[in-house]
Amino acid sequence: MDDVIITSPSFKDHLDHLTQVFTLLRDAGLTLNKEKCHFARDKLKYLGLIISKEGIETDNKKIRAITEMKPPKNNREVSKFLGMTGWYQKFIPRYADICEPLYQLKKKGAKFNWSGEAQDSFDQIKRTLTEAPILQLPNFSEQFNLFTDASGVGIGAVLQQNQKPIAFASRTLNKAERNYTVTERECLAVIWALNKFKTYFGPLPVKVITDHAALTKLTNGKNLSSRMIRWALKLSEFNIEWEHRPGVQNVVADLLSRNPVDSVEGSQISCAALRALAINSREQFIKEQREDPELGHIYRYLENPDDGSVNATICESWSQDFKLINGLLFYAKYFSNLGELRVYIPGSLRKDIMKEFHDLPLAGHLGKRKTYLKLRDTCYFPFMRKYIFEYVSTCDRCQKFNYKNALPAGRLMPIVSKYPNEIVTLDLVGPYPASRPERYKFILVITDHFTKWSRYGAPISLISDNGPQFISDVFEHLSHRLDIKHMKTVTYRPQSNLTERVNRNLVQMIASFVEENHENWDQFLHEFAFALRTAVNETTNKTPAELFLGRKIITPFSKLINVKEDAKYVGNNIERLFDEARRNMQKQHKYWEKHYNLRRRDVHIKVNDLVLLQTHFLSAAGKKQVGKFMPKFEGPYKVLEIKGNNLVIWKNGRNITVNIDQVRVYRPRQSDTISSDSPIETLYDEQEVSHGSNRSNQGQFKEHRKTSSQERVQSIAGPSKLPDRRNATTTSGSRMEVSGRDNQTRQTRATTRRHNEQAEKTVPSNQTNTRRPCPYYLRSRIQEKDRIHENLNNIEINGIPGSIFHRRSLSMEAMNGDPVHRI
Repeated sequence: MDDVIITSPSFKDHLDHLTQVFTLLRDAGLTLNKEKCHFARDKLKYLGLIISKEGIETDNKKIRAITEMKPPKNNREVSKFLGMTGWYQKFIPRYADICEPLYQLKKKGAKFNWSGEAQDSFDQIKRTLTEAPILQLPNFSEQFNLFTDASGVGIGAVLQQNQKPIAFASRTLNKAERNYTVTERECLAVIWALNKFKTYFGPLPVKVITDHAALTKLTNGKNLSSRMIRWALKLSEFNIEWEHRPGVQNVVADLLSRNPVDSVEGSQISCAALRALAINSREQFIKEQREDPELGHIYRYLENPDDGSVNATICESWSQDFKLINGLLFYAKYFSNLGELRVYIPGSLRKDIMKEFHDLPLAGHLGKRKTYLKLRDTCYFPFMRKYIFEYVSTCDRCQKFNYKNALPAGRLMPIVSKYPNEIVTLDLVGPYPASRPERYKFILVITDHFTKWSRYGAPISLISDNGPQFISDVFEHLSHRLDIKHMKTVTYRPQSNLTERVNRNLVQMIASFVEENHENWDQFLHEFAFALRTAVNETTNKTPAELFLGRKIITPFSKLINVKEDAKYVGNNIERLFDEARRNMQKQHKYWEKHYNLRRRDVHIKVNDLVLLQTHFLSAAGKKQVGKFMPKFEGPYKVLEIKGNNLVIWKNGRNITVNIDQVRVYRPRQSDTISSDSPIETLYDEQEVSHGSNRSNQGQFKEHRKTSSQERVQSIAGPSKLPDRRNATTTSGSRMEVSGRDNQTRQTRATTRRHNEQAEKTVPSNQTNTRRPCPYYLRSRIQEKDRIHENLNNIEINGIPGSIFHRRSLSMEAMNGDPVHRI
């Protein structure tokens, strides 16, 4: 460093300091370049920062270079991004926790996989940098407050004075530290933070604020571990004043940078949402509410009813559902009987609150409904339920680790064979204990699809699994020489191999006769084969021997009857047997298909879709791996081809065929903003993807959802598309296809349409404001007192008399359109 910075409390002192510095430089024989010198500045750019009397802030030019960066394409670019942002981590609360997915890509030997979590981390870091606070310069005559926090993956701290941050700091936990108890991790956070910031306070008193009560009694604790004893001695080196803030009182402890909201008499305000937001101060949260594009005008109206930038007529009606308390905007309608006001979450902070209430260990990656129920009593924003459901549905970790609770996918597609040796399946059973004296370990089971007897001749097609014996070069070469089409079943999908059923019967037979000496399992194999060949098959309703030989095999019992069949009878009989077998097989296949498909579903996937592939991890004590803790799915992978119930995907540089029941459709998170092009749904009006049974429609997704009684009335609004009862797309505010069950519904929708058309006109006002689009609309349930005026459609929106309607309830929904009343 060859820079010299001189700071002075006053201009006079500054001149004296300059004289002293110049004298020292002259004595040392050093010269200065006047073009690079700046004197008497109250603001200075230094090392990518801007230093002034207000504090230290980021340089917008440097930050712009970071925010314009595209997502990394390899591990090296990830390291470059972390290197650029790491310099500014003192401006970012919980920097280490946010960057955890990116740190995983930096590990030695890590394979680059840009997941949804990595993209979220990448976006959040850039967004947080653009909102970075001004760090206050320390005042050594005032009290230092140190807030610490620990999570399962990292620790962090913020140093404050007068509720203003001086610096943020955080780091990830190593492998050993992640095994610490909760108390040990919290204590580690305090020890690390004190050492990190000791240059600020040194021997001066510092107040450590924590939400972990055990730390405040650490010096008086008994039965401490050796590690905790060492840390207790280390803490004695500092002049610490402990303060414990439990629960919602400790707003900063959990997120390192929040301030508690003052209590208000007569109201119970829930601060759970405020504790969850990754913002730097309560003032910033208020700023986000005031500048919010959806309800910022309501905030400004409640703050100053004479504000000329808002439409007072509209805001006066809407503002009855909101309250401004201590500078925060709350939704005044209670959702529960607890009487808690619901804080309004501005659009810029919704993704942050979702991370806290879903992504972090304290949230546990719960499902859509549980996450929504966590938030509904304390938070409010338009389309909150839809936003939460969409966020959870597109969570990368949930899609990979959650169990598959839906019905199995794929309809029954039986393999049909019309004559012997057309299709033959084979499988290897074992290994078993070496038999005596032959020392066999495996059983090769071969089954003909038509007769169920395979012994003579080369088949047309051969089906096997992907065992190494069947995919070897020798086996493939032999199949080619014999002109056999070798087909392999999908991995982890033995149902398509008929021999698997024969294997189960065979193993049951062996188990019934082997008794205690398991080395004699091959003693009766020939007898078991005879039993299977002479048993009537459920599919063909014939025995394998009868179809293969054209007659029934003579058994010891049949000799007693003395039945003889000549060659002429066999030749005439075999064609009849084949025809009967084909009819029986067709009948049985229809029966199976009917009952099998009752518990199956169609999943319509098209080429180039992304899917997750089911994994099959096993527990391994040597690797300290628990199978149930491993991801249930991996990917995503791109679909290259669709073959009936099978998909061809691109994995590890090659094509792999998988069954449709082994995949899950992957839903990437496209953007932070969830589409709001449908009305608010009720709590139990769940959206779900329904899969039709028509295979001809394969490759197309169909979405259906239950229709509530409220949606039978046409919604109002600005250009939004709503599904009607006949699955047709209707554009409200324009032409509408009238449909309904009675004349009252038709009349209501027609009246609503006229009002929508009138609402699209410019609203006259005494103010000189230009008409601007409004990103929300008003959904009101209104009761008609007398009757609607005939010329109501000629009345301007602002001029509708209040005596005509009685307002029962009011809520806000985010839509692109003008605010109008609903009839």
